[in-house]
Amino acid sequence: MHETAEDLKWLQRLLDDSYAVAGRHLRSVVTPERRLGAAGVVAELGAMRVMALATTTAAGEPRVGPVDGLFFRGRLHFGSGADSLRFRHIRARRPGTAG
Repeated sequence: MHETAEDLKWLQRLLDDSYAVAGRHLRSVVTPERRLGAAGVVAELGAMRVMALATTTAAGEPRVGPVDGLFFRGRLHFGSGADSLRFRHIRARRPGTAG
């Protein structure tokens, strides 16, 4: 674990803020007793993982592809080429859920 106390505090705030605005369905699935805190998230995501990254085209069409994700210091990092379609999609349409 490379996270500092400040990283964990930031991540916990992000998790709490996200849960606070969750809809009824999500709250019925992720109940308070089933939620992971920041330390639990770090423990689960502490290694390199293959993840699915979703982006959209200018026409709003979804595109999903695999990326190597690395959870480090409370944030998810992944790489892609600067000339790749996914990078251009992200640059053109910034994610709405990034913290």
